[in-house]
Amino acid sequence: MKVKIMNQTKSQCRATLAILAVLILAITNTSAVAGEVDAQALNPPFSVSDRPLRTLSDAADVPTFQLRARVTSCEGKKPQGKTFTFRLGAHTGACMAFTDTKVSDDAWTDWLNADRKIAEPAIWRFNLGKRYPSAVHFVPFGIVPPSLVEIEIRLKEGAPVSTYTWDAFSPGVASEIVFYVWRDKENQPHVMPRGEFNRPYWEFYKTIAIPEKERPKLFPLVADLGYHTDSDRLDGISNLPCIGVNVVTGNPPPERSDLMLKGGGLHRTAVYVGYTPFDFVGKRTWMQEPVKNQPYPRWSLEPGKTTPEDIETRAHGVIDPWLKSGYRPEGIAMACMYADSVWFYPVMFKPLSESPAALRRFHDYIKAQGLTPQDVGATNWEQVLPLGRSKASDLSSRRLFYWTMRFFAWDSARHSAE
Repeated sequence: MKVKIMNQTKSQCRATLAILAVLILAITNTSAVAGEVDAQALNPPFSVSDRPLRTLSDAADVPTFQLRARVTSCEGKKPQGKTFTFRLGAHTGACMAFTDTKVSDDAWTDWLNADRKIAEPAIWRFNLGKRYPSAVHFVPFGIVPPSLVEIEIRLKEGAPVSTYTWDAFSPGVASEIVFYVWRDKENQPHVMPRGEFNRPYWEFYKTIAIPEKERPKLFPLVADLGYHTDSDRLDGISNLPCIGVNVVTGNPPPERSDLMLKGGGLHRTAVYVGYTPFDFVGKRTWMQEPVKNQPYPRWSLEPGKTTPEDIETRAHGVIDPWLKSGYRPEGIAMACMYADSVWFYPVMFKPLSESPAALRRFHDYIKAQGLTPQDVGATNWEQVLPLGRSKASDLSSRRLFYWTMRFFAWDSARHSAE
């Protein structure tokens, strides 16, 4: 690995190298020093069970809870004559496990149940660590910042109620609030907002804070906060600078001051330039949903045919929202190209089979392995189509299944390179 550090003082270089060393230790997890830090400073504020969440029986043990809410302020005033919809679910919109309710003015919703219907999909699809805590999302529709939402939570009917005030001061905050659900080491259930759960961990950062004059200034150290809402990022923006982080990612708020100026400490961002993982998905993504963030489809759908004008238009489409929201050009530290290099089988077989150009590449790829149609159980190339695991029953079909899986990774990499 090569790291270039330019135009920094010796103390700033030492700070940067120290941060890189911490990152390397975190990746390798083999240092006695890392163990000493854990023992001396990183004392978990909450007891969390370390049992895995992998099987159906594990999912059945995830705590359920009840929630109700009301809007006490919308657009900075009492919400008279307004109707709001609240959605409680497991990453709502992705696995479609949710429950909705509507209320008017400042009335309370009924008690909503984060029941088994929601708890189980929450661990299957979006708990990447397959351990506690699991996440349940609460999404409002109709509130306009600045707004205040009062929320009450209880584990079951008749149980003690915890009350939280949700300060939806910007559109990013108003998009959702996430609740963490877990069992402790004594198997007792718990639930609280993700921001409340995370907040005590920020205290650890203060124990390893780098003096401000020694923090890297020109070397960008980026924290990716893109999957968290503004209320979570607000804590991060306030605390990440103490360990040398000087750039954060995230979606552009309509007003820069909503997030950056309230948080303090971080005022530079990194932006992402997204594209689909394949050129044969047409107007549909790997999740089989309409592409909403693809205003310039030629960029993704016609590799090799993009003109300089297309590139200029695409660049303005990415950067202009940040400039309009208050950032100066120097406040955009970097722009990173990325793709959602994740896709599902067998849904991707259909767009591949329906694209003549992609199917030709598929056949050429198999030919390049020294194989013939007969080697993969067909009599001619027109019969050679992508094959899934459930159809791999003999040697020739297993061979086709193997090279089908290899093709998708290869073709996504080819598309990214072009």
